[in-house]
Amino acid sequence: MFITLHAAAGALAGELSPSYPSAFAFGFLTHFPLDMFPHGDRGFGHRAKHGRAARAYTLMVIADAVAALALMYGAILTGRFDKPFHAFLGALAGVLPDVVVGLTEYAQVIKKSARTYFRRFYRFHTFNHNRVITFYDFGMKFGLVYQVIVLLLILKLW
Repeated sequence: MFITLHAAAGALAGELSPSYPSAFAFGFLTHFPLDMFPHGDRGFGHRAKHGRAARAYTLMVIADAVAALALMYGAILTGRFDKPFHAFLGALAGVLPDVVVGLTEYAQVIKKSARTYFRRFYRFHTFNHNRVITFYDFGMKFGLVYQVIVLLLILKLW
C-alpha cells in the first residue's frame, strides 16, 4: 500500500479515537488490514534493490511520503479534523510499520547487517502483507487504481 493511503486511514482512525494513546494504537492497527488486500506491489520492492531500479523506487517512496504530508497538512489547515492532533498521531502510526520494514530492509540489503532489531515484526508484517496476495495479486497499474479508490473513500469519510 502507498504511504498516503496508510496515513489517511490512520488519520481517520485517530480522528475517531477518544485519546492520544488510542489514536496512535488504532492508527497503527489500520495498517495491517489494508496490507492484506492485493494491491499490486507484492514484488515491487524486492525487484528494486540495486542500481537504477533502486533509485526509481526510492524516488517513488519519497514522492509518496511528500504526498502524504501534503494531504495531512492540507486537511489540518482546512479544518477537516475536529481533533487534528489525534488525526496526526493516527497518520503517523499508520505509516510506522512500513518505516520499520524499510529500515530493516535498508540494514539487511544496503548495510549487509546480520543484526535486525525488529526481525519478528518484519516477519509478521511480511506474512500479513503476503497472506492473501500469495494467491492473487493485481498488476501495479490496477493496484494503483484500487488504492486511489480506497483513498477517495477514506477521504469521503473524513
